[in-house]
Amino acid sequence: MDTTPPKFILLADDDLDDQELLKEAFRQAAPLVGVETVSFGKDVLNYLHKCPDDNLPCLIVLDYNMPDMNGAQVLSQLCLHERFQHIPAVIWSTSNAYLYKEVCKKNGAREYFQKPHQFEEMIRLCRRMYQLAS
Repeated sequence: MDTTPPKFILLADDDLDDQELLKEAFRQAAPLVGVETVSFGKDVLNYLHKCPDDNLPCLIVLDYNMPDMNGAQVLSQLCLHERFQHIPAVIWSTSNAYLYKEVCKKNGAREYFQKPHQFEEMIRLCRRMYQLAS
């Protein structure tokens, strides 16, 4: 019997509508993977510190614009902890600003995605994100 905990993605976004949309898109793109949500950057760090080593997320998705810490700041904190460095982290944002992309990549983001306007595009985006975790 397999006792490996199921894979899950940690999503941080302060917009509850965006959280729900992305969760539904992941359900369709990767039905066997759960999605845990938090609303703030500091919540990401608190959540991860409470996770046992054998049950860390397979992927971290961060909104760039969150009120307490932006995605780049969360990434810079994740890099300080060897325990989290193996977890792929991506940014998703309404902004397509070159500066944001560069700062996030410098701080360890595997990818920077602009939030799509169509749900079908969001499903495709979730497939691409999940490929980074596989």
